[in-house]
Amino acid sequence: MNRRVVSIGLIVLGLALVFVSVLISVNNREEQDFLAIRLPEQLAGLFRYSMVTGPQALDEISFMHGKEFELMSGARGTYGQRGEITVWVSSASSENAANELVEEMTNKIGEGNSPFIPTGEELLGGRTIHRLVGLGQDHFYFQSGYLVIWFGVDSELADQALGQVLDFYP
Repeated sequence: MNRRVVSIGLIVLGLALVFVSVLISVNNREEQDFLAIRLPEQLAGLFRYSMVTGPQALDEISFMHGKEFELMSGARGTYGQRGEITVWVSSASSENAANELVEEMTNKIGEGNSPFIPTGEELLGGRTIHRLVGLGQDHFYFQSGYLVIWFGVDSELADQALGQVLDFYP
């Protein structure tokens, strides 16, 4: 009888471990889905040529700004073989945090110590789109929920790319 009880106990323990493992896996997948940032496959007729996501993208964002931000995840996509479009997307911990990041960028750029020159703002789809020029391209940045999107684009593709990026990140 003891042998039978031990066998049944081991089977129950094994099933419990499998159940816990499945729960952890589902939870990790949901967390990864939240942290995963999607990028369009193509913009303005150009296919995505390269992509960097996760910690590597966050390192690049921190390097460009010379400081670290409290970001959950990040991604960079380059479109066209000549880098005609580059899209940076980062996720903050909340919509308020994303809004603060956009305000901080706007204030820093406004100080004039940036390679970017603001050319205006416009309200599109309930979002404030910040327009700039610099480094040989047109640039745009805006908030979409907990995401902050910045992209640089060759001037002749700017309007088409802006529309597609706004559609992709509503």
